Amino acid sequence: MRKVKTWTAVLFAAATSLLVSVGCGAGDGYKIVGFHDGGPGDAVVYLLELEDGNVADTLAVTRPLNGRYEFSGMAGASRSCRLRVENEFRGTVLGTADFTLGNDGLVVYTGTDGRSRVLADEGETRLGEAFLQNASRFAERKRTLLEKYVAADEEGKDSLALEFEALIADREAEESRLVGENPESFSAACAVSTELTAYVNRLKQYDYSLGNRVNGALGELSGWEEFERRYALLSGERKEWLESVGFGERYRVTRERMKQSRLALATSTGNLAPDMELAFKGGKEVRLHAIPGKLKIVDFWASWCGPCRASNPFLLELYGKFKDKGLEVVSVSVDVDEAAWLKAVREDKLTWTYNVRDLKGQAANLYGITLIPCVLLLDEDNRILGRNLPKEELRRIVEEKLN
Repeated sequence: MRKVKTWTAVLFAAATSLLVSVGCGAGDGYKIVGFHDGGPGDAVVYLLELEDGNVADTLAVTRPLNGRYEFSGMAGASRSCRLRVENEFRGTVLGTADFTLGNDGLVVYTGTDGRSRVLADEGETRLGEAFLQNASRFAERKRTLLEKYVAADEEGKDSLALEFEALIADREAEESRLVGENPESFSAACAVSTELTAYVNRLKQYDYSLGNRVNGALGELSGWEEFERRYALLSGERKEWLESVGFGERYRVTRERMKQSRLALATSTGNLAPDMELAFKGGKEVRLHAIPGKLKIVDFWASWCGPCRASNPFLLELYGKFKDKGLEVVSVSVDVDEAAWLKAVREDKLTWTYNVRDLKGQAANLYGITLIPCVLLLDEDNRILGRNLPKEELRRIVEEKLN
């Protein structure tokens, strides 16, 4: 069981971060700014004193704010220390870094894959603190706005939404300013890396949403565009270091996911459905926008997709009831195997005219579809009335529009 010394308690200004400690002795004191690439918010960081390589004491504890945190105090004589990042609930170690603690500034990076780096540099420490303060300031101001939002009337909510959007813009601008003015900085590279982790863990959708007035998905996409510009500002040397700690693969995967999210958002309710070329058996093509109908159900599916085929009886029921009133079903298969597709069409008795295939990857490239089934409801002008609506809601809209 850890023993915690009776140091003076210091409350760190970042939201939810309680720093227990500080130290003893004389001098200017130490400041540790930490960056951890880890889980989505369940981490705790311990500042531990070592004796002969073993943990002798717990000097301080804090919780990161989106991967950023700090410790400060008086160290007195130099001592061997370790930062250990743990999962708060499981107790598993997420990252460690050992160093000598004196009355100076340190920047510490830890990753869940065991990589770590410690840099003793006062300028880097001040810059790291500026990144932390930017995150902390945003969290505190958002919390205040959220409290006001809960109590506000509709007009007040609209006003607070505008204020919150300005707050997001200010946070992004300050983050970019700090990186742009310090492209060679280790702290800037660490800040970019922890920011990527927030996108990996989808924290930005939460951070950048406010009730039903500010769409977190839109905020995430907007923030990502600024993040990509910010990453480009870093020097080649810092980008190389980021590659060495696994940044590159995370970045590429997240960039592809954000691309799909952007497409999905662009093809959400109210937008014009992108036109696409669809192929009948034998290769004859038809364009989606050329298919007539007062309403069109566009069903992206595949023969090997169980949930897709389980929904076919429902679509057949709707089609049978409303085909003479202007309902058309466009069944778009993403099957690679033509024989398997045609076999499924026969087995499921899909009697509508437009049993077609997407041979050009347009489901993903135009609509951001990564999971099927995906069902769109279009009006006669090919504007999207709904995407992946519950069955009864889809039925209700069709009945309302065509009865």
